[in-house]
Amino acid sequence: MRRLAAVVLWGGAAGTQLLPLAAAVVVAIGARHVTPVKPHAPEMVSLNRDIWSHGEPVADIYGNPSARQWVLFPPRENLVVPPEDPSLTLLLATDNPLQLQTVWFFAGWGAAASAVVALLGGALYWVAR
Repeated sequence: MRRLAAVVLWGGAAGTQLLPLAAAVVVAIGARHVTPVKPHAPEMVSLNRDIWSHGEPVADIYGNPSARQWVLFPPRENLVVPPEDPSLTLLLATDNPLQLQTVWFFAGWGAAASAVVALLGGALYWVAR
């Protein structure tokens, strides 16, 4: 019983440390700051480029933009760096990409659940003594 309690205690304690660390590694490897855009048809993009003038929003040329967001592992074939504003990276996304706040949300809840498991393991260990 004591061994089981110790395994639960240490496993929960490890989870509280390793889940945020794993999330940080995933973010460091795959995060990219982009403006997700629901893309227009190629003919519409061509027309928008012809009528675009300096000072107007660039993302509107390519589609309907959403707020700037950090996205994880965006597919390279869907990334566009517009010549009108090379500092901007657009993600032509037809679906919802995995976002940074989603990873941190689950890492936080996972760490909290691991802390509860560690507390239960500690209580079980104390009772088994």
